[in-house]
Amino acid sequence: MGGMIQKQLYKLLRIGELLTIEKSNIRFEPDCVYIRFAEHKKNKERTIVVVDPEAIKIIRKYVDRSPGKYLWSFQHHNWFNVVLRDIAKDVFKEETVKVYKNRLTGMEYVDVLKSNAISSHAFRRFAIERNIAKFGADAARTLSGHANTAIIYKHYAGYLTENDLKNKLMGK
Repeated sequence: MGGMIQKQLYKLLRIGELLTIEKSNIRFEPDCVYIRFAEHKKNKERTIVVVDPEAIKIIRKYVDRSPGKYLWSFQHHNWFNVVLRDIAKDVFKEETVKVYKNRLTGMEYVDVLKSNAISSHAFRRFAIERNIAKFGADAARTLSGHANTAIIYKHYAGYLTENDLKNKLMGK
């Protein structure tokens, strides 16, 4: 299970942390990659371990081809989100998705264009939700860098499906 958790870890960085990874903070080993980065919210350093072979190939590709000191060419998450939404418009066209919104009249689902619902933080939320289902709230909290499980339960546990709960209870 440790390897599975490590494979999920790289998916949980905040976009600002991901976009400011310096190539000099990446160390390749024969079986993994170590990436040191500054955790923005806590103002401290953290190291992640990537063991997934496909992810290692992608990281190596960008280390070798990206100009400058950063791994990625996007230096600001707002520009990343603009490009991400443009791609989503081409892919999803007029497709909609229901999004849970907090309104003055209460919580409700509303239809929004998929391309408007996608953001860098949506990827992080999705990864946290999937990690709760696979590994539990404490593992999801640790991997995402949250201070305590109360945050996880408050913001993410409500997205577990019936099948997620069944699989967790059955140890699958």
